[in-house]
Amino acid sequence: MEKLDKRSPLSSAYQEFFFEVRAGELQWNSFSNNDSMSAQLNPWQYSEELLELQDELNKLFWQLAETTLTDRQFEIIKLACTDLTQMEMADKLHVNRSSITKSLFGNKDYVKQKTYGGAVPKMKKYIKKNKEIQELLVKINELQEEIF
Repeated sequence: MEKLDKRSPLSSAYQEFFFEVRAGELQWNSFSNNDSMSAQLNPWQYSEELLELQDELNKLFWQLAETTLTDRQFEIIKLACTDLTQMEMADKLHVNRSSITKSLFGNKDYVKQKTYGGAVPKMKKYIKKNKEIQELLVKINELQEEIF
């Protein structure tokens, strides 16, 4: 009987080249490119109103995530916000890293040049449609421009 050659997964050709940084998306988006972290923490630029708006935005984000994402996507988003790497999330959930990546960013169909699913694209779509979140983002942006 002939031995069948099992083809290696396509991801094995590039997967080890990924570099992961321990920082959640919320952390990266909290600071503009124009200001350093020390500028953000400067006590003379502190704004209670800005912090309250950011807290309100955070609550709306999690409400939206809980109602629009699948249980698995929601679980992975929560883990991503605890600063776990994709490999650590995969180990914790007993799945491979590509499952985490696909849950977060979707599955790419290279023939049709289309991405299907994914928590991040889904949340972006719903955030654009949510008037309350959009109004909060405008208020936060205006306040940041006044302060900084």
